[in-house]
Amino acid sequence: RPRLGRHASYTTPEQNSSKQHSESHSSIFRTEDASVRPIIYTFYEEINVKVTPRRMKLRETDYRLLNEWKEAWEKAGWDARILKLKDAEKHPDYERYFQKLSTIKMVGSG
Repeated sequence: RPRLGRHASYTTPEQNSSKQHSESHSSIFRTEDASVRPIIYTFYEEINVKVTPRRMKLRETDYRLLNEWKEAWEKAGWDARILKLKDAEKHPDYERYFQKLSTIKMVGSG
């Protein structure tokens, strides 16, 4: 696990991709070992819905946004990872969380 340097700093991925920032400013949290990149995660899983032309367009938009997110963080010096349902299911408390969340009515779910 990387150790944060004494002078950890925060900038947005957009700021880091700017040509004004030098390579030494390309990561949001600096580590003592420059070869170790911090990891950032997001979660994405398609829901089972009827496939329509509109849904296909939304799917393309989702994937484009995910790719932009990943590229921006990687340009900023991070190891960006997109987790799927199979990754969440590996968590030892997945079933407990799933049961608890299943009891909550979600907005737009009917």
